[in-house]
Amino acid sequence: MQSLGAGQRNIAAAIVVATMNFSEDPNVLVMIVVYPLITMVLMTPLARELGRRAKQQHKKELTKVDYE
Repeated sequence: MQSLGAGQRNIAAAIVVATMNFSEDPNVLVMIVVYPLITMVLMTPLARELGRRAKQQHKKELTKVDYE
């Protein structure tokens, strides 16, 4: 989850560049705002699932070491 938040800081820089260079085309700014929202909706469940799998794998490794 931390890496998802770290990537969000680049959105502000992209908005600045878009407003300075593409101010006549509002679609550019809309896409810069919409894209991070879509990626957060998609990546948050994925990050949770990968975290859950890693936790299960870690538990399996711990129990395997205990029995050996």
